[in-house]
Amino acid sequence: MRRRGLPERVAGAYPQDRGVAAVKGFYFTYANGVLSAWDDKGTRIDTAKLNGAGSSFDSHFSLSYAQGKIWVVDGGGQTWRGYNIGL
Repeated sequence: MRRRGLPERVAGAYPQDRGVAAVKGFYFTYANGVLSAWDDKGTRIDTAKLNGAGSSFDSHFSLSYAQGKIWVVDGGGQTWRGYNIGL
């Protein structure tokens, strides 16, 4: 089933794009070093490469927003990296 404005699910993609961070009217997902920004209608409005961001299984569960930054962990029990997204 395809939801309005969202890409079709890719077999084997779990857990990529499973977490959502809601920030100031935007929604963010993360997969393999790429942060995607979505509007409230489910349309992807931008993407950004997060240099050095983790791509481990744990990284895909770690998307968070705090202190004005998007955060992604390198791996289980490892370093969290914060990225200023200009909001």
